[in-house]
Amino acid sequence: MKNKINIINVNPENISQYEPTCFLNPKNEGYQIKLKWLKKRFSEG
Repeated sequence: MKNKINIINVNPENISQYEPTCFLNPKNEGYQIKLKWLKKRFSEG
């Protein structure tokens, strides 16, 4: 059986819908801080 891999393009507009694995709980304040930080990093490449 072959596994199918989907490659997605993640950007500041859609990052929150994919819930990065290192971000544990979207309701946690730390999650929101990390998400905001990550969105800023996209402009750096």
